This record gives sequence, structure tokens and C-alpha cells, in this order.
Amino acid sequence: MNARGRATVGLTICLIAAAAAGLRAAARWRAANADAVDGPKLEARATEMRARLTTALATQEQVLQAEVLRAGGLPGLRAAVADRVDAATILDLFDTEDWWAPFKTRGAAIISNDRLVTIRGDKELALPAGLVARAAEVGVGVGVLAGAHPALAAVAPIAPLRRAEPTYLMLMSPFDAAALARELGMSVALSDGRHLLATGDDRQKESLGVLVGKEEQGRFYDQTSSQFAAVLPASPGLWLWAVQGMPAPARPSRDLGIWLGVAALFALGALLFWSRRSKMAGAFADPVVAVVSGPRDAPVAGDDPALDAGPDAAVPPFDPRTGGPAARSGERVETRLMNDNFLGHRPTEALGSRTAAAPDLDQNTFGRYHLLRRLDGGGMADIYTAVLHGVEGFRRVYVIKRLRPELARSRVAVEQFIDEAKLGSMLVHSNIVPVFDFGKVGDEYFMAQEYIIGRDLGRLLARHVETTGRPLSEKLMFYIAHEVLDALGHAHVQPDVTGLPLGIVHRDVSPSNIMVTARGEVKLFDFGIVKATQRVSKTELGVVKGNVSFMSPEQARGQPVDPRSDLFSLGLVIHHSLTNNQLYLGESTFDQLLRAANGPKTEQLRMLAGLPPITAAILMRALSVDPNDRYQSAAEFAADLAPHVAGGKFEAAALMQTLFGEEFRNAAIE
Repeated sequence: MNARGRATVGLTICLIAAAAAGLRAAARWRAANADAVDGPKLEARATEMRARLTTALATQEQVLQAEVLRAGGLPGLRAAVADRVDAATILDLFDTEDWWAPFKTRGAAIISNDRLVTIRGDKELALPAGLVARAAEVGVGVGVLAGAHPALAAVAPIAPLRRAEPTYLMLMSPFDAAALARELGMSVALSDGRHLLATGDDRQKESLGVLVGKEEQGRFYDQTSSQFAAVLPASPGLWLWAVQGMPAPARPSRDLGIWLGVAALFALGALLFWSRRSKMAGAFADPVVAVVSGPRDAPVAGDDPALDAGPDAAVPPFDPRTGGPAARSGERVETRLMNDNFLGHRPTEALGSRTAAAPDLDQNTFGRYHLLRRLDGGGMADIYTAVLHGVEGFRRVYVIKRLRPELARSRVAVEQFIDEAKLGSMLVHSNIVPVFDFGKVGDEYFMAQEYIIGRDLGRLLARHVETTGRPLSEKLMFYIAHEVLDALGHAHVQPDVTGLPLGIVHRDVSPSNIMVTARGEVKLFDFGIVKATQRVSKTELGVVKGNVSFMSPEQARGQPVDPRSDLFSLGLVIHHSLTNNQLYLGESTFDQLLRAANGPKTEQLRMLAGLPPITAAILMRALSVDPNDRYQSAAEFAADLAPHVAGGKFEAAALMQTLFGEEFRNAAIE
């Protein structure tokens, strides 16, 4: 068979292979497309999306629930309702009374006999059916109100004084679709079956408009855009959509085109090769190709202009001595072994030399994490928010704590950082900020911790005093302390792998290390100077570590400490939060350290005795100089606080939204 015959056979084989591949691609596409729209799988996905949507919506509802329960029990409001004051007077109370100040940012309404008596805010909002009945049944009803500006609403009974007919309070906040979308990582839309009322992004209204009218289907898959949506009833006549992209199966036309294109290239190369090869004589065990270069003083580039010109270009005369084209006058010949890179490709070395330099890594990339923004920086570490991306759109935000580069060579600093990470990973408790990851990026040590939306107790106290002129209430502070004691109780008795106690003592229980979240939860964190038997680093006897303003006497003296030292520190935190004053005042840190080492004296005891009786009794015991006179365990301390903490979480959540709600809403993670 001559060269052209072989080329024809090769081309035919390539085309047949391409056609077969195209048919297989079409079959795969049909199977994948059928799988994508498979009813059971779509319904399972819709169920998962509805569950996430329900959880995210409940987070917003929880804050409003706490507020309406708290507001419904206000004596001033109860008295006004009992005295049957008119609507104008109630509105005036909402605008002027100090007791209503925490709720001024909310819309409010009084409901009696299933009708709105008065409303402060958007008067076009319609009361959804069933909210009042739900409130009468379980104490609070929550739903979404339709209107030009949809709102989230919570209804609760107003505690009766003398009025016989049931009366309810409704609080409202704007329906925040954008916040839901950010939390879910999906597009969100609210519809009434005829129109879209709200979306997470107004630019999406046109693309999401296709969902309107499909609410009764429960889900919707758009094959054209590969968008999948699941719907959740938000209130009677209102539906909430969550929309997420689905991987679109590759279309057979594109796959077939790719395969045919590859086949055509191979066929063209084969024709070119065999057409040239037919003009060359001889057979070689190792065929050589002669590449004709330019004038002798020109650099050899490795490309033959004749080869680049195409199959119809003139071919240089053949030289049987070299098995390649003969050199013309003024030209020189370079011979090479023919290799796999010949047909249309440069040798591997040339490819390497032409490869573009790898782009610089994103300066915000830190190992597996992408740093978002710097939150804080202390003496040992810098703290960032960071996101970790995974397959199928997985995304989770963490707090990354990076040991400062200049401390990476300090054995003491590194060992302390390692200890904090190890202990943080061992202490798994709902009131302790966990450590999820620890490692090194280059020479930098880091740990990844839970990302929590909230504020530390010090900032909460400062904002509360700034806003109301008063320190925190006993009920709220007892609740916070009770949660901290749950965390300490868990840490104090934590065993090692052999079952022996680790002897953990936090040693830095202070307002800056207690976090109150936007949901009213309490978290203890920063175990950086913890005392434990299995620490890598050890504190020398006589060395004082911790916040001098909240130290036990034995800690201030540099003596050995046990869990009762943490209980003393928490007593100082309670006192500070209830009075906005330090129990120990000194002209300098050293002076304050001396006062802490002595413990409460007559002056401080007199201050404690002036507090409300329950508080005074608890703090007198917690702040005893002799550890044997204090509470002997976190559980014992918590038992004395337990009767006074009912409803504390709701109060904490409501207060956090009142004081920091705007900041939380604006703190969107990119």
C-alpha cells in the first residue's frame, strides 16, 4: 500500500473512532440528563434545601421571638392595655417611653379581637391568618407578612392585668432575604404566587421570575440554566424559594465536535507526514529529519519554513547522505532524531522554555484557606476570618489564628501555641470555642477555630452602659456566668486518653474571653495560658500570667492554682458586669497586682455587701480569699445561679440584636 493509501486508511480509522466516541458521548449525556431530572433524586435535594432554609429562617425568627416575649411583659405596656388607652396614646408611648427604647427599631402593633388596634410602621402589612391562634396556643406565633416591603413578624400575648379580652403584641422587622442568601450560599426569593416580593439581590428578579406560579409544585428544575429551586411555605399565601445551580451535563454536540476536531487534526498530520515521507528515499532504523535553517550566521530556531508553509510548498532537494533535504549554498543543516513531538509540536525542551511563569499566588491565600479580613492582633497572634472551599460549592467560614512570624523561632511561644491548639481540640463543649485545624504554612503556625457572630462580654458591657447608662442586669449576668460555669466544669474534669484528669485551669477568665453570640449563646475561649498536666510548655513557679484585674489571690502571688481559681475570677467578672467597676483599683499594674494578691479587704467586702442580697451572698462566697471557703466546683457554683437564669438566653439574644443588630447585618462575609 502506498503512502496515500495508508493516509486514507488512517483518516478513515480516526473518523470512525471519532464517530464512535461521539455516540458514546451522546449516550452518556442522555443518561446524565435523565439522572439530573430523576424525580427521587431531585426531591431528596429539595428536601435538603428546605431543611437548610428552615434552619436559616428560624435563626432570624428566634431573635424576634425573644424580643416580643420580653416586650409583651413590660409593665408599662401592660398598664396601658389594661387602662384601654387609645391608639394614639399607645403610639406616643412607643415613641417616648424609655422602657420601649430597646424595641424602637421594630415595627409594632396591638391586636385585639383578631384585628389591628394600632400599628407603628408599615400600615399596608396584612396580618396573616393563624399567627394570633398560634400565639394563643403555644405563646408565640411567627410568620412573614406580605406588603410592598415584606416583614418578619412575631406575635405574643400581652400579660393581662385587668383586661378580660385577649390582647396581643406584634413586633416586625424587615424581611432580610439578602441575609438568608448569604447564610445559605444560595439565591433566595419570596413570592405570593403572583409576584416576587423580595430577593436577595434585586438584579436577580428577572431570572427568578420564572419561579412565580410554580409554588404548588414544591420544586423546579430549569434545564436551560441548570438552576434548581425548592420552595418552603413561609406563611399562608407566601412562599420562600431557595435556588442553587446544578452541574450541567456536557452536550453531545460539543463533545462530538471536540472528537471530530481532534480526528481531523490527526488525519491532516498523517496526510502531511506521508506526503513528505513519500518523497524521501531509504529506510532507517532511527529515522532522521533534517531541518534547514537560514544563513550560517543566523541562529538555529528549529523550525523549517517549508514545513510551516503547508503541504503544497516546495520541498528542498533530497540528500541521500543525510536522509534529508540537501543544504543550499550559504545554508547549514541540523539533523535530529524524529520523535513524538515532530508533527506540529516543538521538542519538550522548547515547550519548557516557552512555558509562562506560574502566576503569583493570591496574597490572601493561606494554605487551604482564603483570608477574608483581619479581625484583631495580639502579642502572640494575628486573627483573621477565612473561608475554606470544597467540592460541590462547599464553603465554610473559620477564624484563623496565626502565630506572629517573629515568634516562630521562639520555643516558648511555639509551645504555648501548640498547647492552646491541642487543648482546644480536646475540649468539645457547646460553651467552648472549638479548634478544628492546626498546622503550618511555610514557617507560620496557625489554628482554625469556629467563626462566631457575637461580641465579647467587655464590649457588650461597654455598649450597654453607653446606650442605657446602666450595667448589665442580674438575670442576664447570672445566665452568662451559668453558661461559663458549664464550660469550666467540662474543662476542669477533662481526662486524658488514660482516664486520668488533665488538671486544666483556664487562668484567664475575663470579659474579653467570654463571647455572647447573636443568638444569645455564651462561649468561653482563649485557652492560651491554660494550666494542664500534659502541656508542652510549663509556667515556672512565681511567674504570673493572666489579666491582673480578674486574678485570684493565689494566681497573683504566682502560687500553684486549681479550678477554684477560675471560680474566683468569674466572681470578679460578675461583679464588674453588674457594677461597671473593678473590685481592685490601683495606680499602676504592679499596685493592682499587689491588691489582687491580698484579695478583698474591708473596703471591698463593704462594696459587695451593698449589692442585692442574692448577688451579695453568691459573690461573698465566690470571692473568698481562702480557696477552701469558696465554691469547690463549677457545678456547685452553677447550682446557686440556676434558679435565677430562666429566660436568660432570650434576653441575651434580644439585647445583642438591640445593641449590635445593625453591625451584625452589615458584617456580611465576602
